[in-house]
Amino acid sequence: MSSADDGFGFGAGDGVGYGAATGSSAGADYGLLSPIWAGRPVATVTGDAALVDAMIEAELALARAQGVRITPPLADAATLAARARAGGNPVTPLLTALADPRLHNGATSQDILDTALMLTARRALTLAALDLDTAIAAATRLAATHRDTPMAARTLTQQAVPTTFGLKAAGWRHLLLTARQALTATAQSLPAQLGGAAGTLASFVAQAEDDVPYAPHNAPHNGSPERTNDAAETSSGSASGSAAEDSDSSSDSDLSSDSSFDTGTGTSSGSSAGFGSGQSTEVGTPKRCAAFGSRHADPASEQSADTEPERPLVLSSGRQSDLIIELLIDTGHGPTGEGLPSPSTAPLPGTGIHSGTELLTDSAARPGVESGQGDRAAVVQSPADAALALVGRYARILGLAEPLLPWHVLRVPIADLASSLALASGALGKIAADVLVLARSEIGEVAEGVGGVSSTMPHKANPVRAVMIAGAARQVPALASILFGSVAAEDERPAGAWHAEWQPLREALRLVGGSAATVAELLSELRVDPERMAANLAALDLAEARKFANRDVTDPRDYLGAAPALVDRALNRTLSRAPDRAPDRGPDRSPDRTPRENP
Repeated sequence: MSSADDGFGFGAGDGVGYGAATGSSAGADYGLLSPIWAGRPVATVTGDAALVDAMIEAELALARAQGVRITPPLADAATLAARARAGGNPVTPLLTALADPRLHNGATSQDILDTALMLTARRALTLAALDLDTAIAAATRLAATHRDTPMAARTLTQQAVPTTFGLKAAGWRHLLLTARQALTATAQSLPAQLGGAAGTLASFVAQAEDDVPYAPHNAPHNGSPERTNDAAETSSGSASGSAAEDSDSSSDSDLSSDSSFDTGTGTSSGSSAGFGSGQSTEVGTPKRCAAFGSRHADPASEQSADTEPERPLVLSSGRQSDLIIELLIDTGHGPTGEGLPSPSTAPLPGTGIHSGTELLTDSAARPGVESGQGDRAAVVQSPADAALALVGRYARILGLAEPLLPWHVLRVPIADLASSLALASGALGKIAADVLVLARSEIGEVAEGVGGVSSTMPHKANPVRAVMIAGAARQVPALASILFGSVAAEDERPAGAWHAEWQPLREALRLVGGSAATVAELLSELRVDPERMAANLAALDLAEARKFANRDVTDPRDYLGAAPALVDRALNRTLSRAPDRAPDRGPDRSPDRTPRENP
């Protein structure tokens, strides 16, 4: 055997065999073994480069919440990946590469990576929702067009009774709507992560002590009965006491710039949200963030703060504000309705938003930053209050939900993602399974618009889109099981359970995103053959009809039951309204039911 022979007949001089493919990078994953998402927008927004951008976005948002503005830095994903092994996660080499002490101030690696993955998930789910809108529109057309088109229903692989293709398509539409609603609800609830080393916010509380007087550990807290209005009034010499007296009577416009910092918009952003000065400010000028971040504040802001009484009023962190996802892409497509496009406006594949390059920008969602949206301004009376308020500011800057608690080991958001992704994958897989059956040569009732070619049999037109969707549907449940398994995480930050989530989550997002785009193409171009359906139906034995109809039924169209009416009922369902049924109010509490008397 020559030195260049690796024992398999291939040259091994370059360590690869044939050598690197032209135009490729060593170690890069282009989706060669996963064509369902290869080349799709979801591959871009979930790629390593996009994940690095999301981590940097999380770091910059934390700095901004602390009153510091930093020019977005750059980092190389390939270099970080090679160096991530030393610390077990990519955040550590990122910080080394960025080399800015103002970043990561009090956070832990899990804070940044969890937040980055939530940003990534939101963007991937947004793209999936847009493609589902296209698929819903296509399924709606199929159901309406073929409302009365008879075909054979099949149970346990055998022909059973007559149905209509419109009812089958209406069922597909129902599944698509359900998946769309699940993905949207999950995307709107994805939270930021900020807890510090062990989920206590201790590092942020300690930093806030420069601005808010330290309270002993046994002092009454905000919710304690011992803290009364009289007690608050006795501390009139402190900024907290002064703010407490004014908190109920001051209007939103009275909250001055001392308790906020510039939003970067150059206009007033409404101090009730904890941002903005109430007046126009210089874009990009850092300002002191009340009760937090003064260590890195701009010296000019410090001087201004000394000339006016400081009122450390920030937005209360007592509620989670609703999230409206805002999609910003180069084609100018904007949100409608409840934050995502409605089915009626969703473009067909290959047109509209999917033409050219589409990326979600770093400012993909910023709801709540410019207005309080119902939140009330709360007085920061302790360093703990300041730390809690910081979490709210951080979440709002990123457009993510504000978590009630740090969720380092409370992995409900990951379980929610796993559940909605598995549901969506199954819904898409069901459509693919039906197409695969109906497209068989011996059935031939439907066909994909563009069949896949065979490498050896030129006569074949393989239903490759349905094949890829079906393949993805068999993978996502396994990936979801890994994500569910990580819910049982030990301690305050786990060893291994957290790390096990990263790749399965990204692959599940990719598979569902690719499947959504593929099913949109499949349904938009699906060819239906009513004549073949009628021919197959002619061989059906109508024994059940003769048994229950008490008449001689010879035409399958006379035994469709309520299939057309069911199509009409299904088509009445929209994204904004659930299927027609009364809400479950518990026993004796439905609006159409009178209370029963006790016997």
